[in-house]
Amino acid sequence: MGSAAPVAVELSEACHGTATAPHTRSSWAGAANLKIINTRLGPGIWSGALAVPATTVAQVNMSYQDATVCITSRGAAVTAIKVDSTTTGLMLGTSGTVVVWVPSGHSITPTYASTAPTWVWGC
Repeated sequence: MGSAAPVAVELSEACHGTATAPHTRSSWAGAANLKIINTRLGPGIWSGALAVPATTVAQVNMSYQDATVCITSRGAAVTAIKVDSTTTGLMLGTSGTVVVWVPSGHSITPTYASTAPTWVWGC
């Protein structure tokens, strides 16, 4: 079987947030291959981006847009970064920055020591 053609879905701000505060999530029954993209969220750094979670806790990209996430170490090593359950192989020492691609609806999970790194979504 071939791939299905992409389907565009327009989301109303009343139900699903705004371009600058898109962090809500809907449930779409029977839509395992549906990818929803927020075309109102322009390129660049996102205002209101989510905070870095506790170590080993997943953060879902609920922006309805694929994202680049720039993770910067703040003195403690980042020993692993997962996208969904897949370890990316990316790590950080006590300084530096790494860029991770997180598709819409997927999660990113950083593993770090005592000090949480910082991150910027849409970098």
